[in-house]
Amino acid sequence: MLTRQSLTVLTLAALLLSLSPSAAGAQPPSTYAAITVTGVTSGTPAIGSQFTTDMQLSVNTTGPGLVGMEVYIFFNGTPAALNIVNPVDTDSSTPGVQPAILRTEFFGSTPIPAANEVIIAADTIAPGITVPGRTCPGGSYPCIHLAMAGPAQINRTGIVARLNWTGVAAGPTGFAILNPLVAPPPPLPIAPFTALSDADGYFIPINSATATNFSILNAGSIGGIVLRQGVPPGVGPGTHGCTQVDATNGAVVAVPGFTLVAPPPILPAQVNTAGGFLLNLPSGGTYTVRASYPGYLQAQKSNVFVSGGQVLIGTTKLYGGDVNGDNNINILDVVGIIGNLGAAVPVGSVVGCPTDNAFDINDSGTVDIGDLSIATGNFSRTGPTSWAP
Repeated sequence: MLTRQSLTVLTLAALLLSLSPSAAGAQPPSTYAAITVTGVTSGTPAIGSQFTTDMQLSVNTTGPGLVGMEVYIFFNGTPAALNIVNPVDTDSSTPGVQPAILRTEFFGSTPIPAANEVIIAADTIAPGITVPGRTCPGGSYPCIHLAMAGPAQINRTGIVARLNWTGVAAGPTGFAILNPLVAPPPPLPIAPFTALSDADGYFIPINSATATNFSILNAGSIGGIVLRQGVPPGVGPGTHGCTQVDATNGAVVAVPGFTLVAPPPILPAQVNTAGGFLLNLPSGGTYTVRASYPGYLQAQKSNVFVSGGQVLIGTTKLYGGDVNGDNNINILDVVGIIGNLGAAVPVGSVVGCPTDNAFDINDSGTVDIGDLSIATGNFSRTGPTSWAP
């Protein structure tokens, strides 16, 4: 039988147990946390083109709230040795490459930045600055390193940073969040690691750390049709083929192409005709397209923006009579044609595109009155002419 004294001791013991740290009231907070690198949010993922992806945080916790984050993002291609994308510097006034623009959607205000850099090798950040202690988790170079802190968030999903990229080569990306802390310590992962922390400075386990991958597209192409005045001639072998077409964006020149002599099934249907062309570009951007042929004024199309895919710019017409190639039809051209009247000459607009004779404007094979008429009818016209039928 329990005495009054022993009953009192048991009651006190039970009370002490209820107040101990192992009691239900002292259980660790319930938390769900996720880090996501999204797919493309703006721009086109193509060679030479700029585009963005977002880094998003999500938290739902009964604890004091998420305050800080540090993340490492591998960004090379698949396989890892293939350079598919490069980060774009968003702040040229600060040394190094700052690939991210911090956002307010998650923290409610712009977070305090601690790191916004690209680690390209041990102790080295882009574009080659020595910073002791900088490494990518597991030696997975290159990686983006971001760290920031903001007001405590208990239940929120939003963007914390916008990452800026440019396409380098066609192929699948290989984005990955490196070494996320997925379980409460101890032990800690081998440093460095991706981590979230709360307002008390404790790590928040990361339930999900995912990166969306996609393919970088070829730079794109420009297609159209170039017709030449007086071609094909009433008599003779001339065709609309072999007009030279090139494109430049000020820094890059597309390999010159030539219009089709005949329509083999190699181009998009819209330009698969005699005089059609398709230029495959080395990089995306805004191009100036120019078409030229001996004996004709050049035609030009400016501000052609290409960022992956095909851009078709329609049909243009070249005007004949510029036999000396100065983009101006004048008395010198007329006199030159008169001086060659009756001459039999090779025709350039046939298979193989040999060098053409400019005085035989319509490619009939002979310099004749038809060529003189074309030049006289265009007297005083100058080039390059606008891209129009």
